[in-house]
Amino acid sequence: MPPALLPVRPASFEERCAQSGVVLCDPLDKGRVRGVGVTSKTPNATLPEAMNGHYRDWRVCGRLGGTTQTPVLDEKIKTSGSGALKFIVPTRSGAGDGGYCEINFTPDNSVQFGEGETFFVQFRVRLSCTLLFTDCEPTSPGYKKTRRVYRSSDQDKTNFKVSIINAGNHRDLDEPVGSCTAQHLVLIEYTNGIITGYHSCGWYDGHYRLIGHERGSGLWDYQPKRPGDPGGPCSDRNPEDAILNCVLWPADEWVTITQQVTIGAWVTELRDPARTSNVRIWMQRKGQAPVLVINYDRNLRAPEKPFMKYGKIWLLPYMTNKDPLEEHPEAYMWFDELIVSREPIAPALD
Repeated sequence: MPPALLPVRPASFEERCAQSGVVLCDPLDKGRVRGVGVTSKTPNATLPEAMNGHYRDWRVCGRLGGTTQTPVLDEKIKTSGSGALKFIVPTRSGAGDGGYCEINFTPDNSVQFGEGETFFVQFRVRLSCTLLFTDCEPTSPGYKKTRRVYRSSDQDKTNFKVSIINAGNHRDLDEPVGSCTAQHLVLIEYTNGIITGYHSCGWYDGHYRLIGHERGSGLWDYQPKRPGDPGGPCSDRNPEDAILNCVLWPADEWVTITQQVTIGAWVTELRDPARTSNVRIWMQRKGQAPVLVINYDRNLRAPEKPFMKYGKIWLLPYMTNKDPLEEHPEAYMWFDELIVSREPIAPALD
């Protein structure tokens, strides 16, 4: 059975961190991380320390592609504390030039989640207008009307990732676990700004459900839910359909994302009809209740090693195969208030 619904009463970051079941409470600023296994001697316990961290550290923010400006600590745009994590996507930048932060759930990797377990991950995120739209001039008639589509190196299109939940580091592995694993879960921006995601690196298994055919082509629900859940199928035949049927990423405002992962039995065949696992995703806008975006019964692929379990999150504006020659405005992505818990996490209090 899926876990209970999220608590109804919104709570501050400190109140949410104090709830039962919390494994990691990360302010993503100058404040210290709290959680299981964290002590006064834990390294990289603040965001500035993580930004100066190194490969193999339990919590580290890195820069790719030769860039030196991202990520940074933004002390002005934040939801609480002394600042927030900010990524910059420069013009003429490659796939990973925005940088990344990889954060294990615990510094000693003592808490990871496998078969028969459920966990929750929550964070605040803000996307700039320039990341999402082609016209960001408030006085323009086209202001926030047309969604931006980034170009890929093969002259097709690419979309950006927001987070990746995957296997945590482990003492029996020679290297830290990279972002691409068999059972990873990715939250993305899809065509026309749709909030959706997928599972499994290399096999790309989307959170999509076939709902019919139109003119010989499959018609998909990009935000699948169970019967009786609020909201209908999210189709993407055109921008108007997406606006009417889908929950979309908004620009220039903080939203709260809560992800729940219930792990049934790992599978070797994704088409196994058992579908014993479940993924749920909520999005909460300022002053509103969380909206259930996805409630999808699915299979989760068995990890590469039997001992590998969910234990790490990546925060990053990564765009697969992004064309480094494309001219576009500088764009931004911010993160704040990261929580990992065994129990449902309350909505954010603005």
